[in-house]
Amino acid sequence: MTDSKKPASSDGALPVDPAIIPPATGAEGPRPAAQAQPRRHPGQLLGLIALLLVLLAAPGFYFYTQWLQQQHQAALHQLEIQLAQLEAVQAPVQSGQQQLQQTLSNLEQAQRQLLDRQTQVEQKVLSLDARRPNDWLLAEADYLVRMAGR
Repeated sequence: MTDSKKPASSDGALPVDPAIIPPATGAEGPRPAAQAQPRRHPGQLLGLIALLLVLLAAPGFYFYTQWLQQQHQAALHQLEIQLAQLEAVQAPVQSGQQQLQQTLSNLEQAQRQLLDRQTQVEQKVLSLDARRPNDWLLAEADYLVRMAGR
């Protein structure tokens, strides 16, 4: 009764078709189909959602910071241009201010000289006023001498 189609095993056992016998599952016994997938806990689902949000938000944050940096660079560039314009305007203004200071200094010096000259003229006028009484007396005496000589 040997079957020529099936080879005999070396230990003397009959050959077994693996499709017919289910795989061994251990001490628990066979698992039902509903328990074949691992159970997900609400914390795992929340963690997964948080991870997805972080993965989606990270590129957005990166591009936002890049945009913000570009905005700051543009504002800085505008400020540098304005500073250069102000410095270009400031140089002639400072030059004009120095000229005005020099002119003011010259005018103050001229004013002091005029005040000194005015003081000198006033002193001469006062000295002339002081001589006038003597002058009229001399003129009167001269007049009387001429009248007497006629």
